[in-house]
Formats: sequence, structure tokens, C-alpha cells
Amino acid sequence: MITVDSTVYARNVPILLQIPKQLSAVYCELVGANPSSRPNPADVITRCRKLGGYFKNDLVDTLLFLEEIQIKDKGEKNRFFSALTPQLDNFPENVCRHKILPQLITAFEYGDAGSVVLMPMFKVKYYFKSHACTIF
Repeated sequence: MITVDSTVYARNVPILLQIPKQLSAVYCELVGANPSSRPNPADVITRCRKLGGYFKNDLVDTLLFLEEIQIKDKGEKNRFFSALTPQLDNFPENVCRHKILPQLITAFEYGDAGSVVLMPMFKVKYYFKSHACTIF
């Protein structure tokens, strides 16, 4: 159980109302009055990435995979791209357009992803039909 300093909590009530409830205790730890008692940011991210944590979700997992795609082997990439297509419906459009699509194009042009990358790429392109812009 995480204990929250009541003075930190009282001082930050307006801010805490804007932060997701799962992160409010973590926020209070990070802005604690005593800098030496504040947790290491890497530890906070690791804790929030654990099962059930705020940062453990398909969107964050997808973005992290794409950031590390150069170190993944062909089998991992094929599994990832095969599972990506149905997940795209749940991601914000701007993330699909500005983060995922460029990585898909790069993986197709320069990587060893092969044809498995085409389905998610076409699905993202489908999102843009309503925006009168051409990508390909």
C-alpha cells in the first residue's frame, strides 16, 4: 500500500482531479516535498507497466514495440503485425497517422516484415479516406 503525504495531497488537489485515479498516488510520490524520498522515474514506469498498471495496454505495448522494432526478429515482427490490424480500431487516429503508419511504411520498405505489414498499412490508409489526403 502506498502512503500519500497529506500536505502534498492537499496542495495538489486541483491537479489531482485532472489525473487518472490510477496515477494520483504515483503523482503524489513524484512531487513529494522531500526530493530524496521521490522514486526514480524508471522505477515508476516499470511499476506502471506491470499487469493491471496504467501503462499496460495495447496502445503503449504497440508504441514500445515500434520503438524497438530494429532489435526484434522476423518471427516477433510477423506476430506483431498479424495482431496489429484488429487493434487499430481502438487507437486514436492521430497516433495511427503520425506514429504507426510511418513505422509500417519503413518496415515494409526497408525491413524484413514482408507482406504481413500490408493489412495494417491498408487499414490505416482506410482511415484517411474521409480526410481527402493521399498517403501512397
